[in-house]
Amino acid sequence: MTPAYDPFPWQQRQWRRLQQQVGSRRLAHAYLLAGENGLGKRHFARAVARLLLCSAADNSGACGKCRSCILFQSQSNPDLLIIGPEDSRVIKIDQVRQLTEFATRTGHSNTRKIIILEQAEALNTNAANALLKTLEEPPGDTVLLLVSDNPGRLLATIRSRCQRILFTAPDAQTALDWLRGNTGESACDEAELRELLALVNHRPLQARAMAADEVREEHGNVLKAFAAILEGRLDPVEFAADCRTLGPQKILDWFWQTSTLTVKYWLARHGTTADGDAGDQDEQHQQIAAICRRLGASPRTADEILARLMMISQAVNEARQQLGGASNPNPQLMLEGLLWRWSRLAS
Repeated sequence: MTPAYDPFPWQQRQWRRLQQQVGSRRLAHAYLLAGENGLGKRHFARAVARLLLCSAADNSGACGKCRSCILFQSQSNPDLLIIGPEDSRVIKIDQVRQLTEFATRTGHSNTRKIIILEQAEALNTNAANALLKTLEEPPGDTVLLLVSDNPGRLLATIRSRCQRILFTAPDAQTALDWLRGNTGESACDEAELRELLALVNHRPLQARAMAADEVREEHGNVLKAFAAILEGRLDPVEFAADCRTLGPQKILDWFWQTSTLTVKYWLARHGTTADGDAGDQDEQHQQIAAICRRLGASPRTADEILARLMMISQAVNEARQQLGGASNPNPQLMLEGLLWRWSRLAS
């Protein structure tokens, strides 16, 4: 298991860079931790906060014994503020005002104050403008850590005032080695773990979440539903209503995974890649193979199908970003519209 607040194995390059800045006293006043969901950016932000708040940190990291570290471990360090979206899924101006007040007051220790702003892309317009003022006149003893899955949704002026730390998916072996020891009581064997990692583009935390038996069952049922919608055996509006309990974000994530995998396997089937008929390689992807077979029976050309697949995959990804951002779309109508487009792919 990864020790609490230690960076994950695939975050070592970013961690060394941060340690070098600490050692040379060249810390930025604000960092933007950017990358896809499932790569541990929130975890990394906490590791950074623990390091920067420690009163006896050295090259090996935080000491874990000083008063600051003890308070941090109990989640009660008064020099750490964590802010994220409220029930409305946005970060409001009152929260940024709280952030600003925290940044300007005197700290409780002789080190620094740290602010973690989670899902920073969820800042509404007023909150984003208020944050920009703080970034333009940063307090000298405060470090802001903005965490974002979709940094492109942030104001360009906010991005330009932050030093970016980019997170990408680890290589397959690194992800597998970590996942093997961090799936708890999951009954997944190594082949299934590899399959899960491939399904989520080698994002280890996403794969770990899907390793739970109930999640794998849910995902399998949703995949079958996507195939049934395409074959005309399931009404897309009916399915959209039935999956409310799973939540639109999860369905859209799985929809995007399905559409991107279908693009990959469609290319493989038609000789554009060297991967072969990847859809028939394992049980998990049987429904992707079924989707490809249904598309193969369409009167449309292979290039037409590919173009439509890529368009819907892009549309689903944009919907995922909208749902996680500061806008307030109707998730049910959004999902219904995308599923209807999916149902018409082969026609």
